[in-house]
Amino acid sequence: STVATTEAVETTASEEATTAPAPVSKPALTVNAKSNVFSDAKAVYDNSTKQVTVTYYLGTDRDLVNLEWYLKFDNTVLEYNNKSNLDATGKKLAIMPQIPSGYVFNTSLPGKINSNASDLGLYAIDSKKPFIQVTFDVIGEPENVETTIDLDVRVLTTGELDPDKMQVDASTMNSFVVDSEIKDPSVLKVANTTLTESTYVAPTVPETTKAPETTKAPETTKATETTKAPETTKATETTKASETTIAPATEDATSSTGATVKPGTADTANNGNNTTNNDNGTVKTGDATLAVVILTLLVSATGVMFVIRKREMF
Repeated sequence: STVATTEAVETTASEEATTAPAPVSKPALTVNAKSNVFSDAKAVYDNSTKQVTVTYYLGTDRDLVNLEWYLKFDNTVLEYNNKSNLDATGKKLAIMPQIPSGYVFNTSLPGKINSNASDLGLYAIDSKKPFIQVTFDVIGEPENVETTIDLDVRVLTTGELDPDKMQVDASTMNSFVVDSEIKDPSVLKVANTTLTESTYVAPTVPETTKAPETTKAPETTKATETTKAPETTKATETTKASETTIAPATEDATSSTGATVKPGTADTANNGNNTTNNDNGTVKTGDATLAVVILTLLVSATGVMFVIRKREMF
């Protein structure tokens, strides 16, 4: 039987898209804002950014009676100056816009700003307005530089006003931050940090041209069903042999060798008088008529000899 099969052929060769490598773009400046009380913040800038402002938002369930904090920064990357931190009047620093009086700032230390404030009349704090806000100038045009601004809050004390005295009721004072450690976190309702919005946008990497999909191999042609061989014709039933007709003995039947075979006697093999086959010791008696003649002669001879013998005896 013949089986035909189509070999599967897959098309896999495809040239990879050749794309020129894009120039590596690095951020100019990365700023991390950290604090022991306020949340952390991070922003990334490009070379067009010349100033970075960090802002802290505070919320409590009471007013503040006093506070103390220290702000550290790398003065080789960022620079503080009063001009960049004045309020709208241009006559007052806006570093703590919700503290109108009783404050002290020390901005003369390199890479550090110290401040404290105290007022028995209390400071009302709005969590939606900046509590501390400082603007820094970026030095030069940094490239792939990362720096940190760290605010350490040493003291935060809340209290309630005694209306009779119009000052804080000493029995209500609660220093929930002492020596830079938060003693009573339940008072701290809001403590968020923000930075000037990032200006650096990482370049979009073009997608590599997708290689053409591999051509699926054609399904293998199903093998042709083997042609069934025709059923072998059943052998014709053997014609029953006719009952063998025994031919009557013919006197001069011809043997397979062509020699004339004489019919034999009943007790001897019918080899006839074929001399070619007379090598098996079988005595041939010859023709029946001849046998009768011989027998008659023997009888006669016996009788003659008997008579002669009898005469000799007498």
